[in-house]
Amino acid sequence: MHSKGVNAASCLTPQAGRLLITLIIFMFMTAPVGAQGDLYSALGEALEDQRRKDPSIQKALYSLSFDHWRKHYIAGPDDLADQDWKAVLKFTGSETDLGELVRRALRMMEFDEGKTTAERRQQSFLVGTWVRASEKALGRPNFRLVTVYAYASSLCDRAKKFSQAANYRRRKLDLESTHWGANSNQVNDTLCKLIEDLIKLNQKEEAQKFLNQLMRSSVNDQELQGWARKYQRKIDERK
Repeated sequence: MHSKGVNAASCLTPQAGRLLITLIIFMFMTAPVGAQGDLYSALGEALEDQRRKDPSIQKALYSLSFDHWRKHYIAGPDDLADQDWKAVLKFTGSETDLGELVRRALRMMEFDEGKTTAERRQQSFLVGTWVRASEKALGRPNFRLVTVYAYASSLCDRAKKFSQAANYRRRKLDLESTHWGANSNQVNDTLCKLIEDLIKLNQKEEAQKFLNQLMRSSVNDQELQGWARKYQRKIDERK
């Protein structure tokens, strides 16, 4: 459902926006299969609008704690930087999308070449430090980390750091399986991306293990069965 003009969710207060999201989720769970695609798109648009409006992210990124984190990250003492990031996270709430926080923090980072190493200027390395610091601050397992893993894995894929991306997706998969259930759409989506990473890494046995899990979930889903057959061909080509 891609409407032209103003997104309805953008006209709502945060409380009303959350109510709309809850309503869309309920409709998705009770709607016929053919209508679920449009409802899923509507849910994505509503969630994206809520993420953009979240004032806690703005407060976190313009706090003294974030300034301290940036100074310590550039200088190199990771223990101090991790403590600062923990203080940054205190500006967020249980509903804050931490993946969006990391995405916007990354956009704010600029480095002078002489002030830090080339490795620490790499986006995948920087995001990795946020993953580690968020895990230390929140503890593992913690479902709030799922969006951090989602953003970090996508960024690492774009940087062709497939091993790093797969590592984040394994952690994401564990959280989603516990929270949503092993046969959920969220788990199946992560499985597909993880299998792709493992195929690129030529880790055939692990790719096959996760593909077998995907196949069990695809019994009543023809589209998912098509993806499973595609992944099986790719794995077989590497034998």
